[in-house]
Amino acid sequence: MVRIIWSPNAISDLESICDFIAFDSEYYAHSFAKGVIHSI
Repeated sequence: MVRIIWSPNAISDLESICDFIAFDSEYYAHSFAKGVIHSI
């Protein structure tokens, strides 16, 4: 299995995207983040 190492920029981008989604829905922001992490 390949190990993914997240760059600081990638982490920051994911957090920014989730913050944007959370303006409308905390649930979907959390769901999106979980989906990204589990799909890698």
